[in-house]
Amino acid sequence: MDRKMIFLKIGLILSALLIIVSVPAFASEPLKVAVASAGKDGSSNVGPTATRSPYFLIFNSKGKLLEAIENPYIRTRPGSGACVEAMNMLKKKGVTHIIAGAFGPRTSSVIRNIGIKQVSASGIVRDSLSLLLKKNRL
Repeated sequence: MDRKMIFLKIGLILSALLIIVSVPAFASEPLKVAVASAGKDGSSNVGPTATRSPYFLIFNSKGKLLEAIENPYIRTRPGSGACVEAMNMLKKKGVTHIIAGAFGPRTSSVIRNIGIKQVSASGIVRDSLSLLLKKNRL
């Protein structure tokens, strides 16, 4: 076997090992769910829209409320980029999923582009969160 083949095989083996070793790191990323909400706690109603709800409640994968954020973009005029700013704020907080009553087309596009998963829901925040966590076994 010539040297090129040996180095090629070693390279392939090392690449495979790198992939195998890195997979658990991605699987163990912390999961955070933001819920657009009408109020500051889990007993509030899910907000009607992702960008225009008064609060964002951020939960971990166990359903524990980590943070309640008053939506600073709720009163901005339509077309001003509020959805981009709001979703980027959530992404910076490590949010991986967002629950809201509805998502406008621009908000949906922004969410997809930044890698957050969206879920439409209504009712009480804790109930909607619980359904998402059970359904996806998050």
